[in-house]
Amino acid sequence: MPKQIANGPTQWPTANLMPPLGFDALMSMTQPALAALAEFNGKLFDSAAQFNAEWAEFLSRRLQEDMAVPQRIAACKSPQDAQQVYVEYWRTAFAQYQEEMGRLTKMTETFAKQTASAMQKHAEAIKDESRLAA
Repeated sequence: MPKQIANGPTQWPTANLMPPLGFDALMSMTQPALAALAEFNGKLFDSAAQFNAEWAEFLSRRLQEDMAVPQRIAACKSPQDAQQVYVEYWRTAFAQYQEEMGRLTKMTETFAKQTASAMQKHAEAIKDESRLAA
């Protein structure tokens, strides 16, 4: 049970919080798992940053093209010209979105392969560590 100190913080008993194996043994057992998680988090952060940068760059390019359509329509002399502007716009947009999805999929695939490889390496280290501890 916590003990309340007058006008102060609650103090929890610490005697039961220490692991039975000791802190050093606990740390050596969890070290490979912590290393794996740290590497995973680093790879995840890097991949998310690359993914977001790619997507933002793509959206910026698309926005410029989207903003140019009204000017192109205004310059049209006939309904057929306007139709041609729209056809070109949608054809280009579709091709660019398809291309971008391919790039993003490739980035995700690369991240997944790198992560799986790193996790396999750490899983083997954890397995070896547990054999040594037994």
